Amino acid sequence: MKKTIFLLIPAIFVILKVLSCSDEPVYDNSKINVPTHFYSLKFENEQVWSPNYTTGKLSNALYKFSGSRDVNVSLLTPSGFKTVTSGYITNGLLTINPDRLQDNDLINSNDLLRYYFDIHESGWSGGWYSNGSIVISPAATKGNVISYVTNNNEGLIKEGFSGSGSSLSSEYIYYIYVDTKCTIIANQVKYNTYGYTFDKLSLSLEAGWNTICKKEIYTTEGNSYYSMEVINPGLRWVMLPLPQ
Repeated sequence: MKKTIFLLIPAIFVILKVLSCSDEPVYDNSKINVPTHFYSLKFENEQVWSPNYTTGKLSNALYKFSGSRDVNVSLLTPSGFKTVTSGYITNGLLTINPDRLQDNDLINSNDLLRYYFDIHESGWSGGWYSNGSIVISPAATKGNVISYVTNNNEGLIKEGFSGSGSSLSSEYIYYIYVDTKCTIIANQVKYNTYGYTFDKLSLSLEAGWNTICKKEIYTTEGNSYYSMEVINPGLRWVMLPLPQ
């Protein structure tokens, strides 16, 4: 199983195990963009979804979660994960108001690129950072990406799916904080031996919170394609068990 570059294992890998065919996309307001830059984040009464392990149809791949959880909002720092704020899910509805990050919550630009712009597997890692094609300007930029974990060891991530008879694609929203206006640029990177292609990217970020949408496409031939944009389509909050 491939691990994503943003800490959580996305639902697409669970869905791939149960789907026998693909039909319609799994989105909320697909491709209808909302702001991509925020000085502060607030999620209030947003529906949470869980994987449906009994379906063979993409349109039924998720069901509305109706339970309750406590949620920690965490950052990856050089000394490990750090919880910066908390939230909750009540009757399936998520509410979080992450605090503004402090300087000691941020990591340098090299660690930001190293942690979040590669994939990591057993004995192998690769991506824009490992290839050396990615740069951030200005180089003195600091930032971080937040992740969400429940008190039941589940991860939360915003995502959506679409598919065809020969491929399945997913999109994920990540909330990245940077302390200054910056640009992240990378050339296309190919790992032909593994069937991975990381598309050329250019991400223009503003100081504060930004949304990066990462798209992954997996084909029946075993090829994987990764791309990123600064957009914010209508994706769903999906809750998944994390590996022990």
